[in-house]
Amino acid sequence: MVHLMKFMVYSFLSVSACLPSSLPFASLTSWFMKKLDDASKLTPEQLAEKQRVAEENRQKELNKRASVGMRLSKKDRLRREIQDARVSERSKDQSEEIERKLGASAENRLRHQEETKDRLRRKEEYAKKVRVSLSEVRTDSLLVGT
Repeated sequence: MVHLMKFMVYSFLSVSACLPSSLPFASLTSWFMKKLDDASKLTPEQLAEKQRVAEENRQKELNKRASVGMRLSKKDRLRREIQDARVSERSKDQSEEIERKLGASAENRLRHQEETKDRLRRKEEYAKKVRVSLSEVRTDSLLVGT
């Protein structure tokens, strides 16, 4: 019982939500003291019964909220289906966009490879021309020198 009273005192000090907000503070303290007196007069069986009733009320409230949620979800089913359709349409559009970008990047990569090969081929042709012209110059200089 002392434990219950300590809990009620701590509740009073820390949580004002359990108290009626329409009463002024002086009335609140007297209301709370009256509650403490009532709690001290309860037998363990009465306290257990009170807790059982409170738990039943809590369960009823939870069930009521759940049923309201189910009714709302039935009403909003069409809205959710439309939203899901929009999301799937967006995902299809996004996947098409990604595929298009991947295709474009593959084409760009192939184009760059071809350009690189072309530049390398032109460099080799130029180097070959330079080698041929150098060899001609050497042969000419060897012929002139003899």
